[in-house]
Amino acid sequence: MLRIVSDGAADGVTIRISRFGGITRARQVCDLAVEAGLMVIVACIGGAEIIPAAMAHMSLSTPACLRAHTVDFHNRFSVSNAVDFREVRGGRMQTPYAAGLGVASLREQFGAPIPAFDLGGHGA
Repeated sequence: MLRIVSDGAADGVTIRISRFGGITRARQVCDLAVEAGLMVIVACIGGAEIIPAAMAHMSLSTPACLRAHTVDFHNRFSVSNAVDFREVRGGRMQTPYAAGLGVASLREQFGAPIPAFDLGGHGA
């Protein structure tokens, strides 16, 4: 982002939450883009209800004059991973109102954890 800004290489950016390792780092990059006056699109690969909740919050916390759009992916999934996500109404994604992301995860939908790497037989 710093290079894009210093080079004047873009008028806007797409910030994919998962590419930055989560909402905290993505928010920092988004703040840099906003400070530089770049249009911002908040996106992610998708992920039932949890990721769109994060996308909605991050997008709506971006100043309206620099907010481009986001995409509602959660309706593409046949299995839900959370409840209390506000649906799209009038062409606009609604943010949940509860604490945190505003959704309650359905842990039974996640299954067993998958280790990211092998620790040489010492467990994950």
